[in-house]
Amino acid sequence: MATNRTVVNDLIYRRDCGILFDPRSNTVFKLDEIADEIVSGMADGNSATAVAELMAKKYDIEPQTVLQDIMDFWDSISETGDSSDTFEEEKDIQNTPAFPFNLEMVLTKACDLKCSFCHDSVMPSFRSHAHMPVETVKSLLNLYTDSGLLRIRYSGGEPMLHPHFFEILTHGKELGLYQVVFTNGQCVTEEISASWREMNVGEVLISLHGSEATHDVLTRKDGSYKRAIGAIRSTLSSGIGVVVEMTMVQQNLGEVFDTIATVRDLGVKQFRLMRYVGRGKDDDVFSIPLADLSPLIDEIEQRYGEDGISIRFPCSQKFCLTEEGNPHDPNLNRQIRDKYLIQNCFAGLNWGSISHSGELRICPHSSKSLANLFEDPYALIELWPTVIRQQVLEILSQRDRKCSDCKAWNKCLGGCYLSSL
Repeated sequence: MATNRTVVNDLIYRRDCGILFDPRSNTVFKLDEIADEIVSGMADGNSATAVAELMAKKYDIEPQTVLQDIMDFWDSISETGDSSDTFEEEKDIQNTPAFPFNLEMVLTKACDLKCSFCHDSVMPSFRSHAHMPVETVKSLLNLYTDSGLLRIRYSGGEPMLHPHFFEILTHGKELGLYQVVFTNGQCVTEEISASWREMNVGEVLISLHGSEATHDVLTRKDGSYKRAIGAIRSTLSSGIGVVVEMTMVQQNLGEVFDTIATVRDLGVKQFRLMRYVGRGKDDDVFSIPLADLSPLIDEIEQRYGEDGISIRFPCSQKFCLTEEGNPHDPNLNRQIRDKYLIQNCFAGLNWGSISHSGELRICPHSSKSLANLFEDPYALIELWPTVIRQQVLEILSQRDRKCSDCKAWNKCLGGCYLSSL
């Protein structure tokens, strides 16, 4: 099978969609027609000089002039700094890739906490084994990297409990993947976080669910808060990007601002407020109405709008923040919601998930398996453009057309669509 991923000047080129990706800084560069011609020519094995000669002949320009333009192009790429929100720039409903840029791999179902709201606590287990077999992990990473994978996020359970976790990280580094670890922080030490930096782990997501007392109650483990705080400190000291994520439930909603203050004082630059995802069990105990987010966002803007800490609400929140949808609400503050509401996650379009038992899902919160990749690893490659992507696009096309008239439609897409699958 032909590769859809070529290394050019230490950057990853996705020929199918005309982008360059820097796996060190997590930066995506969208190429215009001329830039794509330069990069594709070099991806075919031509030197910059050879590409300049070919383009000079095609456009009737002096080769030296074209060569200088090529050198200037690469210089502009190398001077571009890190960008924390590059993922948002990849979301284009009109031009979704034939293979996702991003996958989440649930390495293990094992966890050292028992969070009362955890979606995985009621997920069906298709196999008795808690961990993904390490050789299977490596094999899948090899195959999907060749297919164009750019980023991999490891989660669980608690991914650090996988007996071959560091071997997996080493393999991901060798493949040139940008790696993200989603952890509860219970096992993180200064030595571990320092080693991650050498393994091309560019980001670590650490869970923190309120005050010390509330966090320990929700995780059902005394001392878990202090260990999570220690993990934040250790990871920050290593120079790796840290994102602290708080799952909002009824029990901790009143502690949002104290939690933001705590992590800001630690030096955290990115904070995520994850609204509890309903699972059909105990939703009345944990769920927070969408409408409750409006005053919360307004107060966040008042307190932290100029503070420097990036606060976002992930997981496909609806921009209208109502269950029924009200896109023409004259009181809708689009500017503020653009700032805080991360646009649709594009599950099934540019994002997928593999469970610890090999089940392919468009999102780790989904209970619907589309294939078992342990049994057929190529199913992801074959099904993504022909079945999975088309199914999601069909769902979006059938949504209430009044949403498509909303100015936020291209970002929101009507919010999460898991329930429609």
